[in-house]
Amino acid sequence: MWRIPFRISDDAARRFGNAVKGKAGYPVDIFVDPPENCLIIMAPELYRMISSSTFNAMAPDSISLLERMQLAFNVIAVPYFPENESRIKELAEKSKKAVLVGIGGKLGKELRMNGITVVSFNEPNETPSSLIRRALGLFGPYLPKASPFRVGMQYS
Repeated sequence: MWRIPFRISDDAARRFGNAVKGKAGYPVDIFVDPPENCLIIMAPELYRMISSSTFNAMAPDSISLLERMQLAFNVIAVPYFPENESRIKELAEKSKKAVLVGIGGKLGKELRMNGITVVSFNEPNETPSSLIRRALGLFGPYLPKASPFRVGMQYS
């Protein structure tokens, strides 16, 4: 368990209380400069991991991290498969910003050529949880320190 001592005003305490009302047992996600109002395109194995309970901080009934991010930051995340590339390009054109996670190859170049801002996180030797944390600006005590999985395939 983490304990972070800090002080907030009475008004801020009331607002915080209202924000968390009904969310007992949900994970507390801490982000530093998270992606906002964008499309996140992930390698399929990373998408599966982030959609799993791995990021639920031992709160099995909470919604997934992807759902929490969509609600908080207006992001849409999709897995990348070559066969759904045209749909991904349509979604990226609507958001004007794309974050590529574990995706290599020409997709980033093609999106940039269409006027889309692209941020890419692609380190094949990095653990999946570390890559996800870095890409999302996620700082949280509940992520595994090490993962038996590695980002295997790079898509072009």
